[in-house]
Order: sequence, then C-alpha cells, then structure tokens
Amino acid sequence: METVQYLLSQLEDFHGLINEAIEEKEWDRLNDLLVTRQDRLDDLFSLEISESERETVIRMMTTMQKTDAKILAEVQTQKENLQKQLSTFVHDRKSVQAYLSE
Repeated sequence: METVQYLLSQLEDFHGLINEAIEEKEWDRLNDLLVTRQDRLDDLFSLEISESERETVIRMMTTMQKTDAKILAEVQTQKENLQKQLSTFVHDRKSVQAYLSE
C-alpha cells in the first residue's frame, strides 16, 4: 500500500515533468502526465491523512494550484501561437490555390 509521503513525493516529481513536456511541446505527453497526476491525487485523498501530514498536503496543494495557473497560461500562449500559425498557413494556401487556378 502506498503511503502519504510516497504519493507526495511522486506528486512533487510531476512539476518538472510537466514543465519539460510544455517546453518540448509534447502535448500528448503533457496530457498523459496530467491524467497520471490526477490518479495519484485520487490515491492520496483515498488515504487517511494524519494531522502531521495535513499541513504538508495543504502546502503542496497550494503550490500545485499556483503552478497549474502558470501552466495554463503557458499552454494558452502556445495555443494562441499555433492558431496564428494555422491562420497564416490557411491564408497562404488559399493564395497559392488562387494563383494556380488563374
């Protein structure tokens, strides 16, 4: 059976892995990491958390929320950049098609 400390350690490791996936623009990996992290959170909250562990869990959750807000902002920026690139591509493609049809 997994312990609270073990799950907290695993959850802390996700921060670096998630940032790495974003930096490398590996969106499928990012999704997999977030799903796995959620599974670990579910595992954590299915355990009885002692009074001494509760403060650590609260700190970790607060840090995770702040980190997730930064991650969300970064992913949103990446999404907007991709949308701009797609729009440019579609525009250029239409221009080429119009030129070729003349």
